Amino acid sequence: MSRCSHVVLVQPGATELCSQMRVVGGLDVSLSPRGIEQVAATGTFLHELVTKDLAVGAIYSSDSGPAFEAAQILATQLGFPIVATPLLANQSLGLWEGLQRSEIERKYGRRFCSKGAFLDVESPPEGEAGDDVRQRVATILKKATRRYLGLIIMADDPLIRYVREFLSPAETMILEAPEKGNSSSQTAPELQKSTSSLGESGHELSTVKVAEVDHCHCELLTICNTIPAPRMASRWSIFSGWMGQSSVANSNSVTAVTAVTESQTI
Repeated sequence: MSRCSHVVLVQPGATELCSQMRVVGGLDVSLSPRGIEQVAATGTFLHELVTKDLAVGAIYSSDSGPAFEAAQILATQLGFPIVATPLLANQSLGLWEGLQRSEIERKYGRRFCSKGAFLDVESPPEGEAGDDVRQRVATILKKATRRYLGLIIMADDPLIRYVREFLSPAETMILEAPEKGNSSSQTAPELQKSTSSLGESGHELSTVKVAEVDHCHCELLTICNTIPAPRMASRWSIFSGWMGQSSVANSNSVTAVTAVTESQTI
């Protein structure tokens, strides 16, 4: 039985590869100055919500890469321990990593869906199979959702898609920092699903269209905790947009954040 009622999904800030529109995947790269600023701003925005309104017990993330660096920044700001585990490492995308979309299309066009707009992450060339990612995500999150009433999960694309799929069904809200008097959050009727073809693994592939969001965007998932621990749905959603894309925003300063020392490794 799942104890967890709320999960805040946070995508790490941008890296230099993101600014060049290159695939990050499982590469162990650092956040860019802009990415560090994005994470720090996200921590400020989330502080009251996760420390007062939600019973968050820990931040779960990979034990390396931009997700771990971003988790350290949030942990310093919010005062939560980190549960760092390789089970939440981003999916290795093999030969695609470090390449721009145009390069991938030229070399591996056969691995795109029929419309040529979405990367099929079920079986990236020399990368990690989608089913293997599902298995490790399920392994760690079954334990996490039984242990804590509330969680923050730091996950980059495409891992964040697997996490979202595991936690379904759940009511999802896309959280947006207040700007020019706008509301700080919105529900997500913008989630528009359309069925596509079957992938090589036999999973039915579908596209998910989400409102344009910057790197380090947040989602609040409210889970029904009267049902057994969430299980991975049989259908998997592939990319709805380009991996690693981040909006360009003006910045006057870069926030330097000291890494948190309190962490756990599984």
